[in-house]
Amino acid sequence: MKRFLIICSCLLFFSCSSKKAKLKKPTFLLGEWVRVNNKDSLTTYETWQKDLSGVSLTLKGTDTTFFEKMKIIQKNDTLYLEVNDVNEKPTFFTFTKQTD
Repeated sequence: MKRFLIICSCLLFFSCSSKKAKLKKPTFLLGEWVRVNNKDSLTTYETWQKDLSGVSLTLKGTDTTFFEKMKIIQKNDTLYLEVNDVNEKPTFFTFTKQTD
């Protein structure tokens, strides 16, 4: 009986100590990007900074047809893409999956 209580105590101890996985921020985004799947005559550029903030703009010739500011933020244990300057209030997209 004593052995059973010791085993149960050990199992309880190890099951309660949960190590949370550290979120891996998408640093691969850093730099300048050009979207390759645009419609003809449109070119979209994205620029990402070290603080994971960025801007995206779409050009038709030399005219800007779309512009947005973006930032990847962490709230609690979740990453979000915050998009500004498209709507009156920021829009948040939840990261649901990350792969290498």
